[in-house]
Amino acid sequence: MRKIILAMAAVVIASGTANIHANEKTPISMAVDGKTAVIPMGGLVVGERKGRSAIFSPNGRYEIKGFIFDRWTGKEIRTTKEAEASINYLDFEKLQLDMTELGAIRIGSGPERVQVFMDPLCVPCRNLLLEVPPLTDSYTFEFLLVPSGNNQGSIQMIQDLHCASDRKAAGTALMTGSSAKALEQDRQCDKEPLVKRFMAAQLLPVISMPFIVAPSGLVSTTKPESLEQWLNHAR
Repeated sequence: MRKIILAMAAVVIASGTANIHANEKTPISMAVDGKTAVIPMGGLVVGERKGRSAIFSPNGRYEIKGFIFDRWTGKEIRTTKEAEASINYLDFEKLQLDMTELGAIRIGSGPERVQVFMDPLCVPCRNLLLEVPPLTDSYTFEFLLVPSGNNQGSIQMIQDLHCASDRKAAGTALMTGSSAKALEQDRQCDKEPLVKRFMAAQLLPVISMPFIVAPSGLVSTTKPESLEQWLNHAR
């Protein structure tokens, strides 16, 4: 597991908004005249110009002849469509990221799995949790708690939830927003899953929260207007 996480640092993929358009205010506009997708590798841009796709440096000066290879998916990236698929989808099974090893808190019993990186105290994350209960027969939600910045309150709550002796009670505290300090703590708590989880969040990277991965692998880096509708759309 440790080798997999360390290897992730060298892989070309991330989650974010892939669809942007060049305009007169961006240097890349001198090189492209159509849709672009920014690859999280030094800002490389896969863009369209005169009906063909090419790979450019951020300022449009340099053009790479060839393709980008996504080591996480084993696929070549030559077009904006391929770049968007690489950027906007994650496959945790291929990455061998075990949710148990990352200390995920599971809510629900549905056959389809949804992963959510979130700060337990962030407002959009709390709002997302309100939409989860009606969906727990269809989905199993795996919550991976990480702090937003250096929020000491979040860090303490994440540790308290992770080290709770009763995992079911920890899940209830997360969902209800009740104090995690009241949970009985496991004195022999293994905190390595926290380290692995924080490393994974940095290397994916989790750039905003909630960071949601649908069963199909589609990623949302913000709270959808409707979680249920987004999951249905992401099939």
